[in-house]
Amino acid sequence: MNCIADAGDTTMGLHVVEISPGPIYAYADPLGNYYAYTGTGNFTVSQILNNLWPQSCPAGNGTLPVSFSGYGNVSANNNFADTINLSCTDLSVGIGCFNLHRCFQNHYYIPVCNNFITDIYNVTATVTLPDSVIFLSANLPGVNTSGNIWEFLIDTLNAGNCFNLVITDSVSCNAVIGQIMCAGVAVSTIANDCIAFNNSGLQCRPVVNSFDPNIKEVESVNYPANGFVTTDTITASNVLTFQINFQNTGSDTAINIYVRDTLSQYLDPASFEPISSSSP
Repeated sequence: MNCIADAGDTTMGLHVVEISPGPIYAYADPLGNYYAYTGTGNFTVSQILNNLWPQSCPAGNGTLPVSFSGYGNVSANNNFADTINLSCTDLSVGIGCFNLHRCFQNHYYIPVCNNFITDIYNVTATVTLPDSVIFLSANLPGVNTSGNIWEFLIDTLNAGNCFNLVITDSVSCNAVIGQIMCAGVAVSTIANDCIAFNNSGLQCRPVVNSFDPNIKEVESVNYPANGFVTTDTITASNVLTFQINFQNTGSDTAINIYVRDTLSQYLDPASFEPISSSSP
């Protein structure tokens, strides 16, 4: 491993790099490319590692030095090389929705991702919708296996890529306002998965008549009972899952939209992981 993309090497996305001082974090795209904006000065670039992807270059979990003498300077080919456990794969899934608005249509966004360096075959997503949610359509043919359980064959998922399954549904007019309803998803494949805990996801929200279209929420500690909340009591061992809702409530098309969120100083940005999104 020489930190150069040679013939036979595989590029991978969905990895995080940290730039210090800052710190500044960047996510690699499906081709393994990442970028970030810094000021002038001297910086070090490091890779956020996990047990599945031990770093080979720079050796010893080393970092890369980068310097900028002026604004507009660019530094390229700051590469990392990893090895991989080829005996298993890593498939992940998330689920999210805006709101469960009674008597209106709703969308569930379900990204299914291949976090591995080879293609994964026969990928299946099984979605369980709440009883008061009526399935209308999806961007992939589904099979109603029983009750409100739907199965979707994604089949082949290329290395480092995601498929965003989108389900359109309607919330029954008989649903009780304030009732917490949960939708679940699980993914499976014929291959052996190295990391099983990210093979399922849950989204719990209350049934509403009206709602704030622009709000940041966090999963409550007792998520299945309380859904998302704006405040809660937590401990250092809790994993926090945030959802940011946004909507154009004006009378014209909004363009060049960026959502910028400021994390608490008590949270570790390196632990951030995107789960689901209605927009790229």
